[in-house]
Amino acid sequence: MTTRLEARYRLLLRLLPRWYRAEREEELVEVFMAAEAVREEPDDETGQFRGEYGWPDRAEVAAMVALAVRTRFGGVNAPAPARRWGDTVRLVALLGLLVQAAYSLMSVASIAVAGWVGPPQIADYLARVTAPLTWGDWREAVGLLLQLLWIPAYLLLATGRRRAARLVTAVALLPSVVAVLSAVLQDGMMLRAALVGGCVVWFSAACVFLGFHGDAPRPESRPWLIALPAAALAIGGVVVAAILAGPAVTAAMGPWADGSWALVLGGVGLLAARLCAPRSVPGPWLAAVALLCVPFALMQVGYLAVFGLPSGIPVAAVLAPPSALAVVTTVLAVSARRRQPEWSSTGLPSADRF
Repeated sequence: MTTRLEARYRLLLRLLPRWYRAEREEELVEVFMAAEAVREEPDDETGQFRGEYGWPDRAEVAAMVALAVRTRFGGVNAPAPARRWGDTVRLVALLGLLVQAAYSLMSVASIAVAGWVGPPQIADYLARVTAPLTWGDWREAVGLLLQLLWIPAYLLLATGRRRAARLVTAVALLPSVVAVLSAVLQDGMMLRAALVGGCVVWFSAACVFLGFHGDAPRPESRPWLIALPAAALAIGGVVVAAILAGPAVTAAMGPWADGSWALVLGGVGLLAARLCAPRSVPGPWLAAVALLCVPFALMQVGYLAVFGLPSGIPVAAVLAPPSALAVVTTVLAVSARRRQPEWSSTGLPSADRF
């Protein structure tokens, strides 16, 4: 006879994907009920009470949640649909950390260059760093160092060191968390701005924790390691070109300063390559860039909702980034859903190889 405890355990198993339950549900239930049978109980009445009113314990729930993550964001031996979804999430994590690491690397380079050939104002500022620091200075310095942790987080993830990458990512998230907690003590506008400003970072970090579990394949490190300096140089080149072009161009590039232009250009490039050679661009790449465009677009719209239209910048220039992101996201999502006969390497082992 099925007890209510067994029924509740079967309800917990609903966290698992359908294909996994079809293969392993009865086995998992038998193991759970066998463990319950050997549990030491004072008497039969207590055992009957647990069978009627008991629930799976916390350790069992935590293990089931971890198993649900590993199976839904499929690893090496998962079926093709789950594996493709897992590959998409892992690509979002790598691309999101690549953006954060590239901006951190460019910031370090810009500080070094400014200290070497910068104007007197910057030199004076750097000289004041040696003066006694206040609590606010220390907090700003620690925040800057924590933001630089996106570089080792990305490098660890690209070289397959999942646990270390997740740990460093969690530490690198602290500035965003502190910003939100500090904004809680201030007015509502600051809190909304902090929440909007952290959506891209939190989305990328969530994909790191969800996609790179113990069963996840290791990325092909070489192309990802080459991508970091290339992305930093590209960002730096665009910034320098905008500065050299004059104040008008620099002001017009302001709405694109968060890297939206890179996603738009990358998405257009992927679509062009897909049209020219359909087998050269896998579906998970299109889906990953489309997913990553969503938090960027939400951040753009969120800032407009919080602060309104900035003065001195044409309305068309302000609305161009979220509009371009929305168009690219839609086209990429539609293209990713089209069936593709076979696809080549994604930077992660493809589902068709297993």
